[in-house]
Amino acid sequence: MELKDVFDRTAFHHAYILYADRKQSIPVIKDSIARSFFDSDLTHPDFAHISYEVCKIDDIREIGERAGLRSITDRPKVFLCDCRIMTMEAQNAFLKIFEDGTSNTHFFIVTSSKGWVLPTLASRAEVYDFLDVVSFSPLTESFFKGGLRERLALIEKISKDKDRTAAVSIIEEGVSYAYMHGGHKKYTYAETVLGVYDYAMAPSSSYKMLLEYIALMIPAL
Repeated sequence: MELKDVFDRTAFHHAYILYADRKQSIPVIKDSIARSFFDSDLTHPDFAHISYEVCKIDDIREIGERAGLRSITDRPKVFLCDCRIMTMEAQNAFLKIFEDGTSNTHFFIVTSSKGWVLPTLASRAEVYDFLDVVSFSPLTESFFKGGLRERLALIEKISKDKDRTAAVSIIEEGVSYAYMHGGHKKYTYAETVLGVYDYAMAPSSSYKMLLEYIALMIPAL
């Protein structure tokens, strides 16, 4: 199945989650949405494309407010939201939008990262995976493959170097890593790291404590 085949239908579900390379897929998805809903008009007023690196709860609240408005024309409202990752709070807000229902409205969520989508959110949407093999940084692999002693030593080094960027990278990539290598507990592990990621976004957060929490809660993968 190819990405464009998702749009080869006469009736659409209210929500779709598409795992795909964002850079390559977004032009295809926008063109497909335009052809399916708006007579190939990408500038149609009832179509909105919102792009984030980190999608937060305020972003979803804004989408919810816009979704609650009446269509400008007689066409459906269509929201294309592409992001690298979405916080747990934001997903719960999106889930409420799905559950409350907005008539004649469709949502397409596109991401190139696996693991962060909560099962409850995925259960309300049609999910398609177009990603090839996902790679991780050596630092992330070293952290999650290591035992507790190795992890704590790595955390100590990151803390000593005051390398917040490395810490956040481990946590962010860790959501996908835990999902892809967590076996039958992949959802549990991924949600654990995603919950930590929400805290890591705060400027005053202690990334050392957050990494130590992950090190204690998740076994070597």
